[in-house]
Parts: sequence; C-alpha cells; structure tokens
Amino acid sequence: MDILGYLDKYKDTSFKEASFNEVDALALALFAYLPFEDFKLEKEKFSREELSKKINEYHFKKDDGQRIKNTFKLAKIICESARYNKATFAHFKKINDKEKEKQFQAITILFKDFIYISFCGTDSTVIGWKEDVNMAILEVVPSEIEAIKYANMVAEKHWFRKLILGGHSKGARLSITAAKGLNNKKRLQAVFSFDGPNFPAVCYNEDYKKIDSRVLSYAPSESIIGRLMNEYRPKIIVKSTNKFIFQHDAFSWLINDKCFTYDEEYTVASNNAANAINNVLINYDDEKKHQVIDAIFDIADRLNFEKLPSEDSIKASFSKNLPIIAADFLINTPKNEKRLALKIAFDILKDYFITPLFKD
Repeated sequence: MDILGYLDKYKDTSFKEASFNEVDALALALFAYLPFEDFKLEKEKFSREELSKKINEYHFKKDDGQRIKNTFKLAKIICESARYNKATFAHFKKINDKEKEKQFQAITILFKDFIYISFCGTDSTVIGWKEDVNMAILEVVPSEIEAIKYANMVAEKHWFRKLILGGHSKGARLSITAAKGLNNKKRLQAVFSFDGPNFPAVCYNEDYKKIDSRVLSYAPSESIIGRLMNEYRPKIIVKSTNKFIFQHDAFSWLINDKCFTYDEEYTVASNNAANAINNVLINYDDEKKHQVIDAIFDIADRLNFEKLPSEDSIKASFSKNLPIIAADFLINTPKNEKRLALKIAFDILKDYFITPLFKD
C-alpha cells in the first residue's frame, strides 16, 4: 500500500479512532507541493470546501508531471475525507527570488488540538534546485531564514495550540531549521523529516539538541538526498517500490497499515553514491564548490531554463539538450571552473562506479 492507498483506506477513520501518525505526517508534508498560487485564494484562511472546489476546477498544464498529479489526488482525498474534516488551511506563502537564489513555499494546516506547518520541498524551477545544491556548502540558505520567520509568525497567531512541523526533501531540512529557530520550543510536539538533506556538523549545536528528541527522520533504502552531509543519528529506513534516486518520490514509499514498511539498512548502491558525493563535499573547500555550482547553473541561465524538465520528459529533454549543454560548457565556462567541475565529476564516478568494482 502507498500513501494514496492509506488515505483512501482511512478516509472515514477519525483521529480519535486512530491517532495521528507518521503516515498522516507524510501526507501533510506532500500536501505543501500543491500549487496554491494557481487557485487565487485571496483569504488568509480557507476551508476544505473552498480548496476542494479549486482542486476540482484545476486544468493540468502540459508540463505537470506525475508528482503534481499525485499531489492533487492526495489533496482531494484530504479535503473530502472525514479523517481530516476538522482541518482548515491558512497562511500560504510562496517566494521565488532568482537574485537571492531563494525558493520557499509553506502552508499551515489547522486542527482543533494542533497545527501542522508544512514546508514544501524543491519545485521544478532552476532557482529551487540551485538553492538545494547550495545546502551542501552553506550553513543556512535564504529559504531557511524564511522558514524560521514563517514558523514564528504562525506560532504567534495561534499561540494556544501545539506545533508539528514537517516537510519532504528540502522541506524536511526547512522544518528542522524552523524548529531550531522557534522562540517558544515548549509548544513543539514533533518534527517530521522525510528524506531531507542533512546539515554541516556545526549546525548540530545547542539549539538543535533542544529539539533532537522530537525530530523523526525518514529515508528510503536507496536514499541519496537524505544522506548528504552529516547524519546526526541514524534515520528510519523505509521500503519503496521505486529504484535508486527515484525512491526520493515519497508516493512510492510502502505502508503497512498505519506505519511505514521498514527496512533494516541502506542498499549498497545508496552507500556508494552517498559516500562518493560526501567525499567530494569534504575534500573541496567552499570557494571551489561555489565555482562549480555557479558554472553548472550559469549554463541553465544561458539556455534560458526557468524550469527543469518534468519527470515524464526528463530522458527526452536530456538527450535533446545534452550536445547544447556540453558545447556551451566547453566554450563558455571559465578554464578554472571547467577543470574543477570535470575533476569533481570524475571523483564521484571513481568513488561510485570504479572503486566498488575492485572491492572484495
């Protein structure tokens, strides 16, 4: 059973009959991917009925991939099920700032006894992906500062309810950063992190230790994103129907009744990929990593990419644009950046593909 199957199975079961659990937390984390800005909901707070109407009226765009279609299915069940009949939605906020390299989106789901602040993961924009990559070299990225402001704003407006924070992918890291930055951490009930990138070691400080016991971190068995940088403590490993990096899609995660289907350890492929990338992050200083990141995303700028290809067309798009990207990289990228980018790419290939072949 996947997340959509779970929501359908328990759509008529109240939180009193089956308490809020980790699968509900994932559903609300994925809910943040919904393109609320297209619904033109002008009010600060809106009901399930209002949102359900907008969902039913939505016409999918050509570049809407399977993830966004699954998100609509998920949101439709949430809006129409008895399990979430006490939910109200509020404080939608979205920022895409190319100059500041900031992509941020969040929505708050209000229940009678608690609030769930859901931070959106990376969207399909180049800005969003560059900010994700910047997480590998910066202690705090712009969207994390925004997440702290947002969480404190919501907490102040609804001061009488407990707080649960959650997110998937980059949204997972935002949820932990926001929890660390809460002015009143006593109200924090839990933080759900679903396959989110980790932090540089310096970020696991006293503020983090204050919330650590309330952080629940999950990653699929072939995770890469959720294993970048320093894992403060082991994550809960979840089985998936997908393979390798495509396990990052949480719609593929397996569910056993009211909890995930757990795995005992990461796969060899996950270990190789995570070790290869993390070795690069350790062995190169921030300035050099900045050079490579800027070189890669400058190509996207010169090709006028505002959005990355959808998951349905990524193979065709990559094949079509690879010669253009390669030529542009070789001709227009500064010599030092080009040499460094190629060396880093070789180091990853060596650690991931070549070295494992010669291990006993």
